[in-house]
Amino acid sequence: MVYGYEFKLPGKVVCREHGAGGLGKPVARMGGTRVLLVTDPGVRNAGLLDPVLSGFGEGGPEVAAIFDGVGQDPDFDTVLHCSEAARRSGADCLIAVGGGSVIDTAKVVLIALQEGDDLTRFRYGEYFPKGPLLPLVAIPTTAGTGSESTHIAMIVDPAETLKVVFHGSGLAPRLALLDASMTLTLPPRLTAATGMDALCHAVESLHSNVAEPVTDGLAVKALELIGGNILRAFHQGDDLEARAGMLVGSNIAGMAAANAYVALIHCLAHAMGARFDVHHGVAVALVLTRGMEHNLRFEGVPAAYRKVARGLGLDVDRDDDQTAACRAIERIRELVADLELPRTLREVGIPRESLEDLAGSAMQDRSFALNPGRTSLEEVLALLEKAY
Repeated sequence: MVYGYEFKLPGKVVCREHGAGGLGKPVARMGGTRVLLVTDPGVRNAGLLDPVLSGFGEGGPEVAAIFDGVGQDPDFDTVLHCSEAARRSGADCLIAVGGGSVIDTAKVVLIALQEGDDLTRFRYGEYFPKGPLLPLVAIPTTAGTGSESTHIAMIVDPAETLKVVFHGSGLAPRLALLDASMTLTLPPRLTAATGMDALCHAVESLHSNVAEPVTDGLAVKALELIGGNILRAFHQGDDLEARAGMLVGSNIAGMAAANAYVALIHCLAHAMGARFDVHHGVAVALVLTRGMEHNLRFEGVPAAYRKVARGLGLDVDRDDDQTAACRAIERIRELVADLELPRTLREVGIPRESLEDLAGSAMQDRSFALNPGRTSLEEVLALLEKAY
């Protein structure tokens, strides 16, 4: 086979227990002197900023301000308020401490600081900055999006009730710090939901129309780490080894998805989050197995799902691709049940009469075209009806 693909490498990744307390010197080497910490109220209330703040002492960079106004699904207003906080404080470096919403907000803030407040002209198309962007450090407190090592950000556009994409190589954080101790306070439900998001990144990377050898390798390893640790992290939140496995699995699944991209399943989850404020990981879990079942009809997908089965530790050597794929789907369905996540759309308050609008919104998502095969509105609606 003659391969043809592109793979965008992330910024530097450092995996170190309690590494969040040693950022003073790395920030100084990036030229940072005044730091804006970007976070959310939950992270701040959990005391997770304390180790970060401890790393800034006399004679080096200082924390000039803290912006903790990021919500579950940040929109343009969140970005603009954060960028104003950065300007007001004279920040020359951003540190994002939180989950994907926090890190994505900080990425788009980089654009606002460079280009001004009219963000709509930079969505979808690749962003090429007109000058150097401020350095960004990302410290994930969830094992879900992998946003700390991607060049992509998702922000809600309230005018269209859609999540829109910003992407460009310069948006990848200069440093991603994986510190498993920063995820120890994550509650079981969020551990489960964010973990299923990471698992879905790996699955969709494998069946995407632009999957490639590098992303395949990352995705399978991510599935090993997530599948082998998610239940331990869910039931024993203080298990640092399980937390570390989840964090690394999420990180490399994010790298895979940033290059092979996501598809139908994430499109549906984006629509649910933007329209009904359903947590992204919960939304993914609601439609993951249904989306996989839908995709089984397309050429090459059963073979891709054989890799999912192997990544999840199933012995499928004697199975044909279709059987292996079905076993992978069933294993994921069992995981969703074991993690006590909602299994129907009605459980999260989505009204049945909204399903057609949700299907239409999902099909407007730019990632929809990366799903294998052709899928009609009627087929997307049927998928949602099965999930209802």
